[in-house]
Amino acid sequence: MKTYKRLVAFGDSFTYGEHLPDNLENSFDSPSEYSWPNVIAKSLDVPCVNLALPGGSNKYIANSILDFEFKKGDIILILWSWHNRFHVFDDRLPVGSKIGTWNIRNKKYSDAYYKHIYNELDSIKQSVIYINHTNDYLKTKKIKHFHALLDSDIKDYLKTCSFNRTEFMEYNIDFIDFANDGRHPGIKSQHQMAKTIWLNIKGQLKND
Repeated sequence: MKTYKRLVAFGDSFTYGEHLPDNLENSFDSPSEYSWPNVIAKSLDVPCVNLALPGGSNKYIANSILDFEFKKGDIILILWSWHNRFHVFDDRLPVGSKIGTWNIRNKKYSDAYYKHIYNELDSIKQSVIYINHTNDYLKTKKIKHFHALLDSDIKDYLKTCSFNRTEFMEYNIDFIDFANDGRHPGIKSQHQMAKTIWLNIKGQLKND
């Protein structure tokens, strides 16, 4: 097996480990040590760089990947979010730059987006474009990378999508337990997520 030096993960709150015991509400200082990327990194005995963002959209995730300075020996794991989120890159905007149905802190931005701009098919297509662009980019970097999807709507669309060039892991979340908010994966579920992803990637790592 090739010697890998670092695991770098991208995603949303499920990857960040939101509402786990070391990451309670209003104290999101850093990703949880119980999150699935950290569990896999410990198995590989490498450092984990978890760049997930609670509430992160696929646009945000793609931008984070394109902005990141990768190093030789990195393994990249990406758990793409739901298509119906959006992100506005504008320093003048407050937290409302994250747009989602759950966003109540700056509700007017989300309300305006869903009323005047959002369309389901358009939103799904945007996500697939972001995903394919970042996949092509990582291939040019020749960095080992793996993709998984949370969103069943994107999975269904990909069955008939002619321009998709990204391979995805077989992946579904089995909720064994829940975090403190009762909605996010708990510690056992995070370990199950790590196990599922590890089973998908270990054969490819051994062949390097």
